Amino acid sequence: MAECVCEVPLCIEDSFLVGRSAACSDVRRGGVTPGAYVMSDVMVAEALARVNRPAGRPRPRALIFLSAGPAARTITPFRRRASPPCATRARHGGHVDEFLVLCIALAILGTLIAGGIAFILVLVLRRRVRRLESRLAILERRGAPGEEPQVAPIPVPAPAPESAPPVPAHAAAPPAASSWAESFEARLGTRWLSWIGALISLVAIALLLKFLYDQGLIGPAGRVAIGLAASLGILCLGELGLKRASDLLSQAVSAAGGGGLFLTTFLSFKFYGFGGRLATFALLVYFAAFLLALAVTRRGAVLAALGLVCAYATPYLLSTGQDEAEALFAYLAIFGLASAALRVACPWRWPSLLCAAFTAVYYAGWYAKFYAPERLGIALAGALGFPALFALSALASGAWRRREIWLGDLVLAAIAVVAAVGQSWVLLVTAHRMPLGFTLIGCAAFALGMLWVVRARGMRTAAAEETMLLVSAAPLALLVPALLKAEGAVIGWSLAAAVLAAIGGGARRLAMFALAGACLWAAWRAGMSARVAHSGYFIVIANPVFLAWFTAAAACFFTGARFSAAARPRRGLCLLGAGVQVLASAAFLCLLTYEAIAWFSGLRTLPGADAAALRDYQTATLAALWALYPWIYLWRAAARPKLWQWAAVHYAALGLFFLLLLLRLHARAALPLLNICFAAGALFPAMAFVTARRFAPGNRQATRAFEIYGHVLVLALLTAEFGGCLMFREWAPVHHRWIRLALVSVVWAGYAAGLVWRGIARSTAAWRWLGLILLGATAIKVLTVDLAEVRQLWRVLSFAVLGVLLLACSYAYIRYEARRRSQCERK
Repeated sequence: MAECVCEVPLCIEDSFLVGRSAACSDVRRGGVTPGAYVMSDVMVAEALARVNRPAGRPRPRALIFLSAGPAARTITPFRRRASPPCATRARHGGHVDEFLVLCIALAILGTLIAGGIAFILVLVLRRRVRRLESRLAILERRGAPGEEPQVAPIPVPAPAPESAPPVPAHAAAPPAASSWAESFEARLGTRWLSWIGALISLVAIALLLKFLYDQGLIGPAGRVAIGLAASLGILCLGELGLKRASDLLSQAVSAAGGGGLFLTTFLSFKFYGFGGRLATFALLVYFAAFLLALAVTRRGAVLAALGLVCAYATPYLLSTGQDEAEALFAYLAIFGLASAALRVACPWRWPSLLCAAFTAVYYAGWYAKFYAPERLGIALAGALGFPALFALSALASGAWRRREIWLGDLVLAAIAVVAAVGQSWVLLVTAHRMPLGFTLIGCAAFALGMLWVVRARGMRTAAAEETMLLVSAAPLALLVPALLKAEGAVIGWSLAAAVLAAIGGGARRLAMFALAGACLWAAWRAGMSARVAHSGYFIVIANPVFLAWFTAAAACFFTGARFSAAARPRRGLCLLGAGVQVLASAAFLCLLTYEAIAWFSGLRTLPGADAAALRDYQTATLAALWALYPWIYLWRAAARPKLWQWAAVHYAALGLFFLLLLLRLHARAALPLLNICFAAGALFPAMAFVTARRFAPGNRQATRAFEIYGHVLVLALLTAEFGGCLMFREWAPVHHRWIRLALVSVVWAGYAAGLVWRGIARSTAAWRWLGLILLGATAIKVLTVDLAEVRQLWRVLSFAVLGVLLLACSYAYIRYEARRRSQCERK
């Protein structure tokens, strides 16, 4: 009979491991192994039961089971092998302990939830009891409802003592005190306790997660799952279970749940590395945006505050310690816009202040740690963009609802402008004085724009106007020491005129406008006497000369606009103000024209410059500038159709200058029609045609007259293009003059035929007559000039094209007359 000997090592501490022995002995001869103990099956079971006996009693060191048969088993002692405590616990008690701790955690969570539900029920019952007590107090003050009809007779009115019992004078004070106490108690019991409870719930969730992390009782996935489940359960409890009981309590509980989701997601990334940084960032931003959206839906201030705190805490929690200013500033700008949306959608006043404070902290931290001269652009963008954003956010609510501006919003807007001016000064004063001047003017213009918004949207108060004027004057006061040479006088006088016009418009005092006009004259006189002009090469637009004269033109336009608004009841004075505006607009156009001419002249002085090419570019620039200049104000033509009339005046007045510009259209050889000069020159008549269709909708004669003016401009442009094209000189040095004369005749005849055909198709007599007149002029030119000057094939070309087009026009007229007679006969 074969018997197998199996060795089972036992661990002294708290667990055992049953294993197989590597060797089996044949005990057929001699019975059992020497030194062995013979045990029955019952004894083996007892030995196994004694393995886990309490501490203090001796344990067997080894068991050897003889599996040869049920008769006997042998146990042989062997040397003990020590096992580390952690390994021992992992072998035997890991699953048991983890399950036990999970049960404890669930029990704690259930206790918290049950306690919260009980607390909610107590609050509900408390509200009911207080409501009943208030109703009972009212009934006691009024008396029983059934007693009045029995005591007071029907025909006789109720006596004063019975209907309104006198109340002693000294008893009037306690109700006020009690009402204040009751109001404070209600606020304390409804709002503050719910908010504190939500905060404590968040702390409880954090402590639970920390406890599970410190003890190592549950795996990382289990810890995160418990935190997410608890937070989601609290959120669902607040949104689904407590809305009917108490809205404020429901908001607080929902805030606790949303904050728990945010906190658990961050801790899962921080300690366990679940998900990447980008995925965690997306989840945290999603939770913050969800809280903000829930706050707008529920009108919950605690939800909005928690959402903003979570949103602004996310960049700090997930910071990499590297300079990522572009992404950070874009993120802060998005939530700055969200604060403006909150101000418009909800009646809260604090979101803009909170977001401005967080943004200022982030910008200051980035500037202190990462700023370098090569990062000037992004630093200046943040220094100007964030104050502008929060200043507009401060005005958003009042402008939307058309109510007086709140003092806190006014202070925030003023601080924003002052902060922009101060930070810009710090960034630019050492090495960038000219950009600093433009920045200061921009800040002043922004402050004046805010003042206009305050007035236009019904937010106007005396404090607001004074504050905005003071804030707009501050950067202007810094402008003179920031720049200036001879141009400083022009800018100073111009800004003084603008300030006087603003004050005069608000007070409706003509004396202030007279002073503003005197300042404008002084600015022009100072500029002319100091010879504020360009010399040599300079940077276009970004130079002191342009800044000085632009300020004068802008101040003149602003003065005219304010004068027209202040003198609106008087038509003559309104026309005077409009005239000043037109003068300012013309001055600005002259300034831009001078700037372009002076800049190209300065470029010609540079070594290696191509004078002919620069002359062509100058011509194209002037043509495009004159054509597109009215669109500076035509973008508002939908609301003010009269602006098209000013555009018509512009194109009519500049037509002569455009024709003078065409006298030297090309300074170098270029392909006909395929060059920059012709493309830029075509913009002017094109804009004239657009204006002709819109400046006088009900006046067909004025429209046709302006269209004829546009056709004259097109014909002049084509004549200058083909008559002055220098490319023909390179193609045919001998016959280039004949070619140009013949092509001009062909162009005239073709354009005239097009006018006739289009006039017949649209039944436009003015176009037909213009085409006929142009055909007559072409015929006279061909018979006089071309016959005498043009030679060879080019003379044949001019005569042939003219003849064919005349016949075609005649045929078109014949068909037109026949169709008209047939229509008359039908009638």
